[in-house]
This record gives sequence, C-alpha cells and structure tokens, in this order.
Amino acid sequence: MQYLACDEVFSGRKPILTAVEQHSFAVVICEKEKRRDSDAWLRALGSFVGLELIVSDQATGIEKAVKERMFVRHQFDLWHIKRNMGRIRKQIESQAYKKIEKEYKSENMLNRCKSEKTVARQKLVYEKHVKEANKSIHVFDEVNKSMKILLSILPSDSTRCL
Repeated sequence: MQYLACDEVFSGRKPILTAVEQHSFAVVICEKEKRRDSDAWLRALGSFVGLELIVSDQATGIEKAVKERMFVRHQFDLWHIKRNMGRIRKQIESQAYKKIEKEYKSENMLNRCKSEKTVARQKLVYEKHVKEANKSIHVFDEVNKSMKILLSILPSDSTRCL
C-alpha cells in the first residue's frame, strides 16, 4: 500500500481513526482510540511499511505523525482546501460589504447635513469610507480572481493528485 486517506470520525466523544487505501477504497484502519494525537496515529500507521503519501485534512495529530515517519509525504485533501478557500472568500466578501455599508451610511449622513461646517466634516468621513470600500472591493476582486485560477488548476478529485 502506497497511498492512504486518513481522517477521524467520532463515536460520541471518542475518535475512530480511519484510513482508506486510495485506489481500492478499502478501509484499512478503523480503530477506536482515546485520543487522536500523533502517538495514536503512529501506532495505527505502524504496520504500513511501503507508505509514500498520506492525504488528510489539517488535523495536527495526523500531520505530526506523518512528519515523524521518514519518507512519507503529506497532502491536504482537496475537499478541505476548497472549503477553506470558500470560507476565506466569504470573509473577505463580508468585509467588503461592511465597508460599502459604511460608505452608504456616511453618504446618507452627508445628504442630511444642514450647515456648511457639518457638511465639510461629513464629506471627509464620506470620502474616507469611499476609499476604504473601494480598497475592500479591489481586494475581494483580486482574491476572487486568484481563487478562480487556483480552482481551475486543481484536480476535481484527490486521487488525481497522487
């Protein structure tokens, strides 16, 4: 066996260390453990001599166990990579919308000002919010373009990364 996909599933609060052979999809590890740390993963992976690659999420126990095993590479699975990219994109988009909302509110305040003194002060606030909103929109657009490029070059399934 050269390639394993590893993860933890839970029975209540107890982790079940699970590994699937990447080509046959045979479950080769299914062990209930007290912990899911690197020691538990090293024990579970101990009998697999010819391992070259382990694919997993970003679980620290798996990562550390893989680092301790010589000549075994670690690769994050595409599902988690794509999910994390989506979360980051949503966060940046949300930040941009918050800046746009501040811009709209400050424009509304500017339009309601009566005296020249308050108009001048509110105009500065409005211009500051316009700049911040434009910057956030630009950042979102650049991140969005970059993510589209990355997603277009990533394989659609993790077995093609092997």
